[in-house]
Amino acid sequence: GSTWRWKHIRAGHNSSIEIIVSAAPSTRYSVCMGNECAHILAVFPIAPVTSIEPYGNGRLHRTYRVGTTDGYYILQRLSPTIDPLVFGNVHRVTAHMARKGLRTSTIVKTRNGNLAHRDEVSGTLWRLMTFITGTTIENNPTTRQAASAARFLARFHAAVIKPLPLICDA
Repeated sequence: GSTWRWKHIRAGHNSSIEIIVSAAPSTRYSVCMGNECAHILAVFPIAPVTSIEPYGNGRLHRTYRVGTTDGYYILQRLSPTIDPLVFGNVHRVTAHMARKGLRTSTIVKTRNGNLAHRDEVSGTLWRLMTFITGTTIENNPTTRQAASAARFLARFHAAVIKPLPLICDA
């Protein structure tokens, strides 16, 4: 597909947002336009934004990698099927995982302390999460990749689930 770039400079600020799209935008994965993104990102206490690009091939949410002068984040325009109450669980589980020493992405609270932001104009729900550098495997993992995921899943279960007493001895 074609590559195009769009730059938006916010009035009154010395920062610019560059949006990079690797393929022609589609109705399924439209680009988060500068004004909308700037408006949404302004509610989060993050460093000045330098770039926004579509990230991954999510089936429920539109996901963007947001670059700032301090690092990267994941911004998601969430599916209307998501119950906002789930964010409390996500926040509790990821905080618990971090306390147990697992590297995890965490929700970035808004400046008002909320776990997500509902846009007053469009009614859409947005969340911002910390970004973990690595590789996303979207489909058909190798045996080595599947084994690595299984080891992480075991560590996840060990961190979030209390050990169960044995029911019987073998």
